[in-house]
Amino acid sequence: MTTGSQTLSARDLMGFSDPFVDGYEARPLSGSIEGDDAPLFAGMHQTRLLSDGFKLETSHLAALCHSHHQATLKRSLTIVLVLEGTPLDLTLGGRRLTLGQGQAMMIAMPDADPLAGFYQR
Repeated sequence: MTTGSQTLSARDLMGFSDPFVDGYEARPLSGSIEGDDAPLFAGMHQTRLLSDGFKLETSHLAALCHSHHQATLKRSLTIVLVLEGTPLDLTLGGRRLTLGQGQAMMIAMPDADPLAGFYQR
């Protein structure tokens, strides 16, 4: 799945197929438009399927409003890099994690665990 420079709504994000995520939900928390069609992000998002089941997702997105995201992260290994922008606030398995500009995090999931995140405008 590749998108050029465009806006992404909650409906767009919830429509992405991901073998490592169940029950993904996204909701805007601010802005003039509420609901699944509200634009949450503007920019580029690209997904590449690599050999041996690896999936590489890259994005350069600007948050258009505050938004909350939640899902169940299945058994997987995830590496998250925040190259620029505001910190990413995550709750994973009941633990709160903050990932700031220039930081990386590796998440090894032995079993499914709830994941929630908050994006700031």
